[in-house]
Amino acid sequence: MDSNPPANTSGNVNHTKYNFCSINICGMSARSKFCLDKYCYDKGIDVLAVQESFTSDPSNKCLLSMMAMEDSNEAKNRGAMIFINNRKLNMVPIIELSKMSNNIDTAWGLITGPGVRLIVGSVYLKLGYKPSITEFISMLKRAKALCHQLHASGVTVLGDFNARHELWGDSIANSYGLELVKHLDFQDFTISAADKPSFLSIVRCVTA
Repeated sequence: MDSNPPANTSGNVNHTKYNFCSINICGMSARSKFCLDKYCYDKGIDVLAVQESFTSDPSNKCLLSMMAMEDSNEAKNRGAMIFINNRKLNMVPIIELSKMSNNIDTAWGLITGPGVRLIVGSVYLKLGYKPSITEFISMLKRAKALCHQLHASGVTVLGDFNARHELWGDSIANSYGLELVKHLDFQDFTISAADKPSFLSIVRCVTA
């Protein structure tokens, strides 16, 4: 989900390209850390948004080629993280945005580098929390407003929104999807969704 620049490329006159990726890891472990390291290296990932990275081992929060920023809402840290390729990019946390909700798992930062100055969020909306979409939309609006103050070119949000809707290729719509379509300002933001199923359960049942 982004305003202005597309989610997988961000550049200006020098046409610098950056690769973005998002994953709900459901708990960071030594094994998942190894897989993420390899994937980021093989695919040249520059910005990796991770949700539900719960781990008691600080070493599991560090990837070989990436620098991490955690959920900035210290009282309610639930595991949202943003990793950047620190050979190309720099990142400063935007704590104000994470603190707008104690029930939404988020990390927000201002990412800068050659040809890019962008507000980026990693977001997880858990099911069963009715104000999720309303609070998330408030975050988006505030992030958009901060663009002028921080001289950012736009906002890009990656994550697991648990929002299903035919508009982005799903086979059904749920309450989160319906609320998102109802309240999102499509003049300010666009939704980029994979054209293949993006969820794989433990019994290997895939959904969009």
